Amino acid sequence: MDKTPKDCKKALDLADKLSEKSKQMYRIAGYAVSYASGYNDGSELDESERLADKLTDEIKATEAKYEKAAEKCRQQ
Repeated sequence: MDKTPKDCKKALDLADKLSEKSKQMYRIAGYAVSYASGYNDGSELDESERLADKLTDEIKATEAKYEKAAEKCRQQ
């Protein structure tokens, strides 16, 4: 029987999401560096920037949810 509190499971799930989003950001950053240094493709660089901005917003929102769930978990 699983005795892990619901808030702790939620915090773990959100931590996993943050980890995946961080990996996505590293990929986007790698693409941006490639486009900037080798390909001189402004449209691709702009798209990388747009994706990074969107992902940054997602990370901030997920971090806020994680912090709330983690605090609830710690109180149990």
